[in-house]
Amino acid sequence: MVDFYLHDIDNVYSLQLSGENEHPENLVLNDPTKKATIASAIFEIGQKIVLDVVFIPKQVQRYEGVLRLVVVDNQYEDTVVQLIGESYLDDITLDNIHSLTGQNVPSEETIIDEDAPVLMSNLIDFGDVHLNESRQILFSITNHNSKDSIRFEWPEHPQLTFSPRQGHLHSNCTKDIHVNFKTQTPIQLTKEKLLCTITKITFEQPTNEIPDWDDRMRSIKWIDVPQQALLTDSFDNFSEQFTTPRTRPARRKVIEQEQEPDNQQVDDQQRSMDLYVSAVADYSRYKCSEHEIRYMDTAMLQTRVQ
Repeated sequence: MVDFYLHDIDNVYSLQLSGENEHPENLVLNDPTKKATIASAIFEIGQKIVLDVVFIPKQVQRYEGVLRLVVVDNQYEDTVVQLIGESYLDDITLDNIHSLTGQNVPSEETIIDEDAPVLMSNLIDFGDVHLNESRQILFSITNHNSKDSIRFEWPEHPQLTFSPRQGHLHSNCTKDIHVNFKTQTPIQLTKEKLLCTITKITFEQPTNEIPDWDDRMRSIKWIDVPQQALLTDSFDNFSEQFTTPRTRPARRKVIEQEQEPDNQQVDDQQRSMDLYVSAVADYSRYKCSEHEIRYMDTAMLQTRVQ
């Protein structure tokens, strides 16, 4: 049995049961009979319990806490987990950023470090990628301002492609961004910094009359294409045949990119947002940990495994 103790002075951390647990009945959260503990769990042999640590800050600052796991009747199996969170407030945010590899920082000690760094919330890690393989990650950009609209633009990059790369974002709106990594040559990106240009824009018309726009949007039009055809008429009473030219309209589909709505950029209201990307693309390499295998003296017909 394991008891969970949470030391949280500011009351910004909490535990929640994840949906990945096969036996949620083995975990008890906020047991009223145990006021000191935040949770208790009974582990069977080989069982795993997944918990989510929720961080809800109250103001802009750095928060620290300690989660202690105590094995009942075994004082030598205690585990200390350091909780560090840093909150911020911004009109424009990049949300739902994740990586294809874990960002866990290995640690051999459980000593609390007050200067421990906070994990980067604006880092995308594609991990190991094969050459000519395309990998895509989805995140979102949000405009929390209640009245201002902004224009965003991601930079061009030889290995990274953003979709949309340019677009508008009205007040209190969110837009999904796809970033794709692909390369034909070996390369390693280590927290490569990409700057998204954010510019405040205004329109002559009310914002609710301005349609949303980004460079993915296309319009489909059908246009008339003149086509010359020959129509042959024959008559029974005449041996002479004649042809009459006639124009028959044909339709062709044309796909065009939507034009950006007219807007005025406020020059003194321009800024940049940082996004960091890591990835490794290379040929596969095989490695053997043993360069030499020495067997002890072995009799005939005897099997020895080394």
